[in-house]
Parts: sequence; C-alpha cells; structure tokens
Amino acid sequence: MSSSDRRKDLRLAIQFATQNLKYWKLDESVQEFYQAWLQRLETADEPCDHLTPPREGETPRGPEQQLRYRAFLDHELERHVQQGRLAEHLVADLQQENRRIQRELQAEVPQEGGPQEDEPFAEVHSAPEEEPSAARGEVSSPTIAARLLEAILDPRSLQYLMMLGSALLVLGLVIWLATQGFFDDPLVIAICAAGVNLAVLAGGAYLLRWTRFETAGRGLTLLACLVMPLHLWFYDAQGLIVLDEGGHLWIPALVIAGLYAICAVLIRDSLFAYAMVGGITLTGLMILGDQSVARFWEGAAVSTLLMAIGAVAIHVERAFVPGDGPLNREDFGKAFYRAGHCVLLGSLVVLVSWAVSSWTYGGMLADVWGAWRGGSLPFAEPSLATSQQLKTLALGLSLVATYLYGYSYFVVSRRSVLIVAAIATFLWAEVMFVDLLPVPLSEALIMMVMAVTAIVFQAFAWGVRGRTEDREFPSAHDSLARMMQTFACLFLLVPIVVGVVGYLRASFAIFPAYEITPLFATALGVTVLASGLGFWQTQDRQRVLGVMYAGFSATALLLASFSGLALLTWESWDLAGPLLMIIPLGYLSLATRFDKQGRNSFQWAAVCGTSLLTTAVVASAYGISIRRIEPISGQASELMLSVFLLEVCVFYVAYAALTKRWFASFMALLAGSAAVVQLEHYLGTSYELGLFTFGVIGLVVVLVDRVLGLTRSEADPKQSTLGVSGQVLLSVAGTGSVLLALNRLMMQGFHGGTLVLLLGMIATSLVAAVVVLPRGAYRWYVTLAAIQGCAALLLVAFGLSLEPWQKAEILLAAFGAVVLIVSHVGWAQEGERQEDWVSLGMVVGSLLLAIPMVTGLLGQRFDFYHETTPWRLVHEIGAFAVGLSLLGTGILFRLRSTTIVGAIATLLYVSTLVVYIRLPEQLQGVAVYMMIGGGVFFVVSMLLSIFRDYLLAMPERFRHRRGLFRVLTWR
Repeated sequence: MSSSDRRKDLRLAIQFATQNLKYWKLDESVQEFYQAWLQRLETADEPCDHLTPPREGETPRGPEQQLRYRAFLDHELERHVQQGRLAEHLVADLQQENRRIQRELQAEVPQEGGPQEDEPFAEVHSAPEEEPSAARGEVSSPTIAARLLEAILDPRSLQYLMMLGSALLVLGLVIWLATQGFFDDPLVIAICAAGVNLAVLAGGAYLLRWTRFETAGRGLTLLACLVMPLHLWFYDAQGLIVLDEGGHLWIPALVIAGLYAICAVLIRDSLFAYAMVGGITLTGLMILGDQSVARFWEGAAVSTLLMAIGAVAIHVERAFVPGDGPLNREDFGKAFYRAGHCVLLGSLVVLVSWAVSSWTYGGMLADVWGAWRGGSLPFAEPSLATSQQLKTLALGLSLVATYLYGYSYFVVSRRSVLIVAAIATFLWAEVMFVDLLPVPLSEALIMMVMAVTAIVFQAFAWGVRGRTEDREFPSAHDSLARMMQTFACLFLLVPIVVGVVGYLRASFAIFPAYEITPLFATALGVTVLASGLGFWQTQDRQRVLGVMYAGFSATALLLASFSGLALLTWESWDLAGPLLMIIPLGYLSLATRFDKQGRNSFQWAAVCGTSLLTTAVVASAYGISIRRIEPISGQASELMLSVFLLEVCVFYVAYAALTKRWFASFMALLAGSAAVVQLEHYLGTSYELGLFTFGVIGLVVVLVDRVLGLTRSEADPKQSTLGVSGQVLLSVAGTGSVLLALNRLMMQGFHGGTLVLLLGMIATSLVAAVVVLPRGAYRWYVTLAAIQGCAALLLVAFGLSLEPWQKAEILLAAFGAVVLIVSHVGWAQEGERQEDWVSLGMVVGSLLLAIPMVTGLLGQRFDFYHETTPWRLVHEIGAFAVGLSLLGTGILFRLRSTTIVGAIATLLYVSTLVVYIRLPEQLQGVAVYMMIGGGVFFVVSMLLSIFRDYLLAMPERFRHRRGLFRVLTWR
C-alpha cells in the first residue's frame, strides 16, 4: 500500500470518527485534537497502529471498510477516556451502540482464516465518506433513506417543532383550564402551576446538562421559561397580587429573572440570555407599576429604565471571554448584546413618543384623537412640555443612546446601520437641545444648529481619519470618515437653502417679507466656516464633496456678506452688487494657490457665485416682470450697474485665461458688451445704438480672431473660443435688430433709427461673411444679411407713405442689391471653376439695381413726371451712386456684368445733364455730386496704388510677426 493511499485511508477513518462523535454531541472536547492530526497528515505520513490496512478487494463503504473504521472508532474512544478528554459515563452509550453494530454486521463479512477476535467490526453510522481509491477521487453520495433520516432527525428542526408544540400546549392548557373552572381557587392553582413549572424547568435542565438528549432538554426548558411570565398575569388577573392596588408584583418578576439567570449559567445556552434580559426588563416595569412607585405611565421613568437595562446588556458582552469555551463571547456575549439593543430601541420609542405627545398635546394630537374616538385625550399633558429638568433628562438619554450606538460600532461590530442609528439619535438630541433653549424656534436658529452639526461631524471625521494608520481596521475608519463628511454636506444644504429663501424674501416683493437678523448673518458665517473645513478635508479624497463644499462656501459667503450689508442698511443692489462681486474675484484668485483638484473646485465655486450674483443684481436693477423689461438710464445707480458688469467681464476674462473654456470667453464678451451698452443707456441713448454696439463688438472680435488665426487652415474644424463668442454675439445682435424692426413696424410704423440699425447690421453681417472661420459659417451671415435687408424693405415699404410705384422701385433695387451681394460672396468663395449662378446673379442683380434708378432719373429729367418732394434726390443721388458703385467694383474685381451696367448708368447720368443747362441751380447741385464721387474714386485709387506692395505683403509679415506685428510676440 502506497504512502498516499495510507494517509488518505487514515483521513477517512478520522472523518468517520469525528462524524460519529458530533452526532453524539461529544465533538467539542476532541475537535482541536483531530484538526491538528489532519493538518499533520497534509505534510507527512504518520502511522497509526490501531487502524488495520484494507483487505484485498475491499470496496468503498463496503462491510470490510466499515468494520475497520468501527474498530478505529472504538480504540479512539478508549484513548480519549484514558487521556481525560472525554468522561467515561458520556462515552459508554456510544461504545455500547458501536459494538452492537459490529456484532450485527460481523456475519456479513467473509472471514479469512477464521474470525479475528481482536478486531471489533461495525457498520458506518453517519454521513458518506470519500472513496479511498486514488484513481477516482470522487465523493460517494448517501442514499435517499439516509438523507431523509438526516432531514427528519436534524436537531434544530426537532427543536423548532418542540417549541411550536410547547406553545400550542400552553395555549390549549390555558383554554382548557378556563373552560373547566379550575380558576375558581386561584391560590391553589397558582401554587400547583408554580410547582409544575419548576419541575418542568428542572427536568429540562437535567436532560440538557447531564444527558445526551440535549434537544429534548432544551425544548422542555424553553417551555418552562415561556410559561413563567404567565404566572404574573395570573396573579394580577385572579386578585392574588394586584398591581393597581399596590401589590408587589415585582417580587415574583424578580424571582423569574433569577431563574432565567440560573438557567443561562447551568444550561449554557445563549437563548436564555434573551430570556434573562426580558425577565429583568419585565421586573423593572413591574416595579414602576407598583403603587408605592407609580411611575409606569411616566415616559421619563420608563425610558430611563429601558435605557439603563439596554446599556448594561450591551456592555456585558465584553464580560464574556472570547474563544470556544462554554460561556464564550460569540454566543452568550452577542446574545446579551442583541437583547440590549432591542431594549434600547424600546427606550427610544418611548422617548420619542413621550416628546412628540408633549409637543402636540394641545394641537394635532388632540385633533386626531377627537376625530378618531371623540372627546378629550384620556391622559394629562406630559410634564416634558414645561419641565426644564425633564427636558435635560431627555437630552441626556438621547446622548446616551448616541454613545451606545457609537460604542457598538467601534468596539463590537463594524456595521454601518449602527452609525446611522448614532447619527439619528444625535440629531434627536439636537432637537431636544433646541427645545431646551429659552429662545423661540426660527429659521436662523435652525440654520445655526445645522451648521454647527456639520462642524461637529467634520471634526469627528477628521479624528477618525487620523487613526487609519494605527488601528486594526483602517479601511473601515476611512469609510466612516467618508460617511460623516457626506452627512455633514447634507446638513449644510439646510442653511444654504434657508439662506437663499431668506434673501429672496428680503429682496423681492413677490415673496413674503422677511427681516434679516444678526443670528441669520451669524449662521451663514458659521456655514462658511463649516464649508471651508469640509473642503479642506475632502479636496484630495472625495472629489464631488470637495466641489460641493467649495460651492457652498461661496454661496454662503455671498449671503453672509449681503446680510451684513443689510444690517448696515447698505443692501441696495447698486451698492451691494459691486462690493459682493469682489468675493468671486477673490475665489478665482485663491484657486491659483491649489493643485488641480482644489483649483477646479474653487473655480467652479467662483463661477456659481458670479452667476447667482449676476442674476440677482440684474433682476433687481431692471425690475424684470412678466409684461415688460425697461432699460434704466440717467441715474448714478445705473452707472454702478455698468461698473458691476465690468467686474463680471474682468472675472470671466481671468477665468477664460485660466481654463481656456469657450463659454468663459463668451460670458466675458457678453458682460463687457453689456457694460458698454449700460453706459450708453446711462447717457440716454436708444435701443438701436445698444444693439448696434453688440453687433460691432461681435464683428471686432470676429476680425481679431481672423487676424490671429491666419496661420490656421480654413479646413480645420476646430474653432477658437474667441471666434465662437464673437459669432454668437453678432448673431444675437443681428437677430435682435430684425425683431426690433418688426416690433417698430407694428407699433409705430417707420423709424429712422431702426432703418439705420438694419443697414449697419447688414454691413456687419456681410463683413463677417467674408472673414469668418470656418468658411462654412458664411452662409449663415449671408442669410442673416438677407433677412435684415428684407426687414429694412418692409420697414420702408410699409412704414413710409409712398406711392405704389415708389415702393416697387425700392423693392426692386433692394432685391437687386441683395442678389449682387450674394453673387459677390459666391464669387469670392468659388475656386478655379466658375459657377453659372454667380454669373447669372451678377447680371440680374446689376440690372435690378440700376434700371429702377436710371428709369426714374430719365423720367424726372425729361419731364415725364414732375416731382417736388425729396424723392427726387433719391433718383439724382441714387442713380449716380449706383452707377459709380457698379463701375468701381466691376473694375476692381474685373467683373464684366457690373462694369458694363455701371458704365451705362454713369454715362446716361452724365449725358443727360444737358437738360439742366436751362436750370443752372440744379446743374450746380449735380456737379457737386459728381465732384464728390470722382474725388472718392480718385483718392481711393491713389491710396491703393501707393500702398499696394505693403498691403500685398501684410499677410506674410503678420504670419512671420515682422515689422509692426512683432508686438504680438511680446509677453
């Protein structure tokens, strides 16, 4: 037989022996012995003289193998008795049963050379063993009958059945005794019942402690323990010891508690720990119900009693020794610990009910009771409502509960539910503390309490996290610190929300009025401190909480500063806005002193603070309502609004420089433009100038982006934040001009300032279409210019009192101008391949623009009609301007259509001057127009010729930063 087979056979024999010992409840004393033996077999071959080797042809779980293992078990029992591990009277029954099975199975085993008297044979009595064959290595499965017997005879199942049966037996006994009239002599029945109860208790204890019938003994003992509290009910119900009449019912209750304790010590079963704690609790309640005490219906007494019992039971857990002893901490200690928590929970229920009933006695509680049962409440008002001593007691009990839950977490069990319970009881203690204070409850007081609570939690988290290196459970401490910081952050939401609501109520008339008090400002200051402490602890560990703490600190600091200004009567927006804007600027400056995570948090907080402050100041300054938004002008406060917007612009410029984010550039541009427009409003200008200012600023930004982006490819899809911001601002201004023109047209008709605005915006849109990057965006600006042109036409056509033919002339000329503009843009965008629509557009646009003007001019000069209104100047100046424009652009751009049409229009204008020979004064005016047009042509052409080489070299000089453009390389 090989060494590995021999070791495996010995392991199977040891397992067989331990399974039989476990079935007979004898395994606790020898468990360590066999575990050590099995561990030695894992590394070395240890011979065993009293385990005979297997015979040839022996099968797994066959009679031969079972006989050898039974012989091994018999020898092991004798050895344990000799070495003192097991008592002889405990082993006797198992040895007798083992040898009986051997004799019954001896005839089944074929004997070789006669019977071997030295080997006691037996049958396997327990669970299946592994197959000793090393080749198969499989575990044999028990038969169906064996599994069924194991399920039926499971000790725990039998215990549950006996518990259920005992409960039904007790219930049936009580009902039967009541129907048979046995309660007619209460004293005799009480004595008999007590005697029977004690007898059953003693019998169950004997079976459980000194016999192998442990399950039956436990069932009888539990039955006796369940029946014992019924004696107290019997004494009170039959008038033997009446609680309401001053009877000392606590004495038998104390006896019952003592019996519970004796059972727990003698029987050594953890279930009796619950019975003992329950008996002591019942005794204490009976004492409170005694007439000499008469405190059963007082919440203070009951809550204090239960709290004390729970505290003692929880701490008793440490009195038991750890390990596998009969009264170990894992069984008995944890049983007392869990029973103590049950009593503690009952104490808290009584405490909370007591406090709530005292607060709602004269209000909601009385109303609910009256609606449910009718009449007044059946008990007097709890004294907690008026007694400072009882309020102090309730506060102390709440703090004791907090301590007990914290002790349970740190000393006994690392369960998060204990921390949640500790936090809940601590918050309840704060409620009791606020109720104890001699000040009325207010929003400011709630804010202060929540802010101080957050500081307490943060200090606790800091203390716990500082111990992560030298404690047994560093990860648990870190998780606890994270939980405490999360709760602290949630607590800070209360003062932040209440502070915002208070600001709205104090600043806007649409909300109920609210007066800011020094306590309100102080609470916000404490909130700032709590938020700063939270950010300091979480900036490197909890990213989300760090960002939230930074945002809370900025918001709370703004609200606290506003509250301070309000207490100094400086809360008006024109004074408070510029002063408060210093706070976001300070946060943005402070952000540069942190690493990446802290810097991002402070920058986000500064942006949030700026957004909230800007919204509040603009809403206060403009008096926004549902019906209208009126500009403000002509007062010093409006100038302060411009200063505030300039501060916002400076903030976003700095933010854009630090983060390179496009929305920061856009907000800086928007705030700067708004500051300029507000300054214009202060000077008394109109809407039109403000919109045009927005458009011009947007165009300037687009041009600057184009100049700075000359080295960037036009095919590059990546757009600069500066260019995007300018385009957005220009688009907003262009869209606003169209909407303003339509509003003017519907409300008051023609408006010259609006027409000038539209013309100016058309020019800015067209310039943007030429220079914008990426090139695909030019279509939008061309479309915007066309829409603006249509708005201008509508304003002129329907706003002015003109003849139909005059309106038609304007429409045709304007349509031709639009077609020419679109064609020129298309010509500038096309490559080597010429587009047919561009050529057609040049011809159509030139004719539509020139023919109406020239036709009107000829009709006017040859007296086909007589015009005395200023409309005649439209033909005189318009025809000449159209002809020169077409001719000039055609020559510069080398476009045939515009050149020919412009030349014909100019020639007709000059050749028909002969009709003015008889009108010298008109001829003189026309000559002036011609001199101006010719002078403009000459001067522009001369300047272009002089600076031609310089202008051609300018893009290259800019690209390489030469000459004047070297300034762009400076820091």
